[in-house]
Amino acid sequence: ATGTISKTPGCGSTIGCISDCQGTTCGFIVTWIPSGNEVTYTLATNLVGSSGTWIAIGFSSDSDM
Repeated sequence: ATGTISKTPGCGSTIGCISDCQGTTCGFIVTWIPSGNEVTYTLATNLVGSSGTWIAIGFSSDSDM
């Protein structure tokens, strides 16, 4: 389903955040909140069509990614 993604309160100040937000409207947003030895990630995007749409995040231990 297609919906509206809003900028998360605290984005970039109290929680980690990467997005393409223009004002408070976003096409995608990735947030993260560290807690002790864990980090909680949230990924959101608008779906366009019923197939072939995805969102992912990658991690690397070096600076080549």
